[in-house]
Amino acid sequence: MNIQIRMPIHVISEANSRDHWAIRSKRRVAQQKAFVVCWRNAKVEIDFPCKVTLTRYGSKLLDSDNLAGAFKFVRDQFAKEVGVDDGSPLFKFEYKQIQLPKCENFIEIELEF
Repeated sequence: MNIQIRMPIHVISEANSRDHWAIRSKRRVAQQKAFVVCWRNAKVEIDFPCKVTLTRYGSKLLDSDNLAGAFKFVRDQFAKEVGVDDGSPLFKFEYKQIQLPKCENFIEIELEF
């Protein structure tokens, strides 16, 4: 089974961010709240094992380690919603990105079980 969910969440490279801790915290809270709303509206039931592909759509491309870091808050919230630690062997996470010509920013989560 294959499920795709598009979410209006803007993820950035946290490793390259030199923001004040309070700004970073606000970004984390905003990303996680947006994820919860979209996830619960989608009403997805997961079977394990599960391959999770997180795709970032944005105007600038990130290198591979920054791409994974950009999804940290989303990945943590995903694991919390599912009730399984994100380091569990029940999940296999993959990251992709697609460059858009406009200033649109969103993510897509694809689940395969």
